[in-house]
Amino acid sequence: MDFDARAHVREATLNAFNFRRATKAFDPSKPIDPADFDVILQAARLSPTSNGLEPFNLLVLDSAAVRQRIVDEAGGGPQWVQAPKLVVITTKRGAGLHADGEHITHMKLDVQGFPADDLPGWQEHFEYFLTKNLELDNDKLRLEWARRQAYIVLGNIMTAAALLSIDSCALEGVNYAVVDGILDQEGLQDKVKDQFAVAVALGYRAAEPKRERTRRPLEEIVRYA
Repeated sequence: MDFDARAHVREATLNAFNFRRATKAFDPSKPIDPADFDVILQAARLSPTSNGLEPFNLLVLDSAAVRQRIVDEAGGGPQWVQAPKLVVITTKRGAGLHADGEHITHMKLDVQGFPADDLPGWQEHFEYFLTKNLELDNDKLRLEWARRQAYIVLGNIMTAAALLSIDSCALEGVNYAVVDGILDQEGLQDKVKDQFAVAVALGYRAAEPKRERTRRPLEEIVRYA
């Protein structure tokens, strides 16, 4: 990449981060271009996860009825129904996060092409990594670990959207158990294998922000050693 191109990328990157706001009200009349939305989903798919194990799935929730149920029953905000696109990020849970579980075995053998003969040794090493190094010795702690992976995906979705001048808002403030129940009842999730982690609303802001963005200066938050 030559000097001029690199300078352009720097400027475009900072412009995108300055553009991004937690959008509270979306204009439902402005749809997202399908090609742009595909790039956003690809950014999610290409997100880094621990050991490349991708302990997440994406649910593009277009159903107005299901979105409204989440608002009515789980305390979701208006973005759940306003946003032209809404992506729910779910994480694996229980046996899905065990070294010898179905998901991790699928990832190693079918996706990553790991040699089947070497799998038992890798599983033993990975279980040690989870239990001893990360101190994730029960399913609840492993679920929280998987949710941290989901937030990497969330960040990349929001950044990709901002680079395309598309607004976004992370959606956490709901009753997680109720959302899981709704998705399970609607046949959109098997709550034994997967659990709601976070959602993100995508679209275009209904109005410009009334307040200037506030952030601490760089010299206050960065240390060098």
